[in-house]
Amino acid sequence: MNLRREVSRALLARGYTVGERNHLLRIDENRSWVVDTGPLDSKRNDIAPFAGIRFDSVETLLTDLWELPADDSSASIGANVGYILGMGYKTFIPPTSVEQVLGVIDAALEKLRTYMTIETFGQFWSATGVYDPAWRYRDIISKFMTGRSGEIEAAFEAARKEFCEFDDEMCEQFRLFERNLRTRIQQP
Repeated sequence: MNLRREVSRALLARGYTVGERNHLLRIDENRSWVVDTGPLDSKRNDIAPFAGIRFDSVETLLTDLWELPADDSSASIGANVGYILGMGYKTFIPPTSVEQVLGVIDAALEKLRTYMTIETFGQFWSATGVYDPAWRYRDIISKFMTGRSGEIEAAFEAARKEFCEFDDEMCEQFRLFERNLRTRIQQP
């Protein structure tokens, strides 16, 4: 039994669509549930599912500010289901049942409901202590989108300390993001 493929089949039966590895279920015109099963073409048969929420408006703005093509499958917030549920990194190996894995995924998605609005999604990181590599970008975007302009400068400073320790590609990407967002902030 390959849990990744079996869970993927079960998610597809629930109405999810699948890309390379992320499964999306549209909630409304701006939001989708995201479940990452891991690469489906992998020889591994275990699964360490990721659960999240995608806000199209956030992800579109992020890729615009980075001047990159859109990525239609990225999550705005999320983590391994175990981290969301407060039990540490969670992985499942056969003979674990698909139903058991789906139950944990469903519980993680239910816990994410707290962060389902543009006004609340930015609270995810401090509430869970889970930080992905792009969380600072999305945190700044959450402040911008919710009109918390007084918090943006401090967020830029914290991000600059993290991303510009060295004058490299990571710093260059942050400078582009900051410049492009400052331009938007100055627009009437």
